[in-house]
Formats: sequence, C-alpha cells, structure tokens
Amino acid sequence: MTDVTAEIIARGCASDPAAATRRGRLAAALREAREKLTPSASSQSGFDVELLRLFAKGRRSSAPAMAVLGGAAVTVAATWVAMDAILIWLALDFAALGVAYRIAGKFLDTEETTLDASRWRRKFVFGETLQGIAWAAIVWLVSQSGDPDARSFVLVLLLLVAAMNTAISASIPSAVTGAMTPMTVAILGFLCSASFTNGNLSLIEFACGTQAYFMLLARKLHRASLEALSFQAEKNELIAELEQAKVNSDLARRRAEAANLAQSRFLATMSHELRTPLNAILGFSEVMKGELFGSHAVASYKEYSYDIHASGQHLLMLINEILDLSRIEAGRFDLKEEAVVLPHLVEDCRHLLGLRAKKRRIAIEKAVEPDLPRIWTDERAIR
Repeated sequence: MTDVTAEIIARGCASDPAAATRRGRLAAALREAREKLTPSASSQSGFDVELLRLFAKGRRSSAPAMAVLGGAAVTVAATWVAMDAILIWLALDFAALGVAYRIAGKFLDTEETTLDASRWRRKFVFGETLQGIAWAAIVWLVSQSGDPDARSFVLVLLLLVAAMNTAISASIPSAVTGAMTPMTVAILGFLCSASFTNGNLSLIEFACGTQAYFMLLARKLHRASLEALSFQAEKNELIAELEQAKVNSDLARRRAEAANLAQSRFLATMSHELRTPLNAILGFSEVMKGELFGSHAVASYKEYSYDIHASGQHLLMLINEILDLSRIEAGRFDLKEEAVVLPHLVEDCRHLLGLRAKKRRIAIEKAVEPDLPRIWTDERAIR
C-alpha cells in the first residue's frame, strides 16, 4: 500500500497546478473572445457587419474582372464613339472603380469594434452609384451615334453589368439598386428617344424586366447570406458551449484528482495510525488466548480473548480492504490466490458477526454442505 500511495502522491504532485490554471484561463479567454466575435441570432447589427464584410471582400476580389469588362466595353464602343471621349470615360470608370476598391479596403482594415454599419453602408452605396453613373455615361455616349446596332450593344452591356453587380453586391441590396438604376435609366432614355416601334417597346420591356429580375435575385441572395450567417452563428455558439463544457469537465476532473490524492494521503496516514495500536491488540490478545502466563480463572475470559483476537484480525482485514481501493484505482491490486475451504470461511464470518447479531437478538443460521471442494481464490477478497 505504501508504494501505491507514494506513486499516486508523486503523480499528483507531478502535475503543475500553475499550468492547469493557465490552461483554464486560456480556455476562458478563448471562449470570451469567441463570444465577442460571434453575432447572436437575434443581433441584426452583428449580421450587418458580416454582410458588409462579405460585400467588401467581393468588391476587392472582383475589381480586376470589372476593369477587364470596362476595357472590353471601350473596345466595342470605339465603333460609335470618338477615341478621346472613350479614353475620358475609361479614366472615369477606373476612378469610380478605384473609389469603390479603396472604400472596401478601408473597411476591411478597420477594427470591428469601431465600425458604424450604417455609415459604411452609405459609403458602399455611394461607390456603387458612381460606377452605375459611369456605365450610364458610356450608354449615353453610344446613344449619340444613332446606329441601330448600338441598341444590341447597350442591352448586352446591361446584362453583363447587372449580372456582375448582382453577384458582387447581393449582400447589400441597396448597393445593387444604386449600381443598376443609372444604367437602366440611361438605356430607357436611349430607347425612348429612338423612333417608337413595337421593337423598341419590346426592348424597353426587356430592360425593365431585366432590372426587376436582377433586383429580385439580389434579394434572394441577400436572404441566403443571412441564413448562412445565422447557421454560422449557431455553430459558433455550439462550439462555445462545447468549449465551456470542456472547461467544466477539465475542472471537475482536476477536482476529482485532487480529492483522490487527498483520499490516498489520508489512507496512507490512517494505515500507520490504525495498525500501530491494532498490532498491540492482536499481540496481547494472542498472549491471553494462548495463556502464556497462566490459565484464566474464569473460562469465559479465554473465550473473550479468542473474540478479541478474531475481531482485531477482522478489523485489520477491513483496513486492508479499504486500502485496497487505492490499489484497485491504480490498477495494481494483486490477488493472493490459494486453495480455500469454503465452510471454514463461512464459519469465521458467522463467528465475527455473531457478537453484533447477539446484541440485536438476531439469529444467524449456517447452511453449508460439509463436502464442498476447495476453491482457488483470494481468501480476504471473498471474505
């Protein structure tokens, strides 16, 4: 038992309480940071910031594609527009694209705790409106040519710009409106200024239908983004709860280990404190039982000495059994197996319990077959 207790105590002392405390504080800090960064399902302002972040990332990543589209539009528009006007428009388009890119970059570089969602949303809508005005300007330039083929060009340009803006700006529906409205108005003005025919009427309906369709698509994408953010928030809350449960579990485990260590220390101390007087009781009762210094004057004294010695052995056995719990927990409980006569073991147990049963007026009856074979077991464990 001493070895087992020493091992458990050494193992408990080997764990660094300071390290455990640091781990607990780190887990608590991590959980607190996650809760700060995680918007709750009912926090629309938190979702607003995330939606703005999605928009800013999309705007920055799409800037090269929008620049390429502007270059392609300039190449085709050069058929109807003078080169100097085309170059001026291209400079204005790149400037508007640069403004939107710059606003998105500043937003992503700003700390989330200092963000004003409404103010940044207005900035994004302003940047998208500038780009919409730039695209409306090229429609106006092309419309000055009076070429019927220009109608096909502006309609195709409307489809391309509307599709790209819807995909990029869906997280802010007002930005989609700001980007598409100037161009749509310019195209409608271009078509209405031409000779009013059934063909122009169909094109006007097509332009209006395209505007309505992409606006509806932007709304649906916006709702899909909100649902995705809501699922992300719920997932983060579950992760935070799991982390909290893990911290609580680790704390409970450390408390259980500390309690187990205290129990082992207590048992190690009580083992020595109890066995010392118990050994004296067993020794003196054995002397009295053997009548080494003379026969007892009263025959009952000899029987009492037997009872004292048997009770002392029983108490010692109980102490050993209690101490064996630590061995079992450490996985080092060794059985001392031997051939045991079961009737004798039953008789010893009956005799030990007889004194307490007699005080309570309880009769213990023994029913054991006399010819039972010996069993191979640990006598103390089976007792």
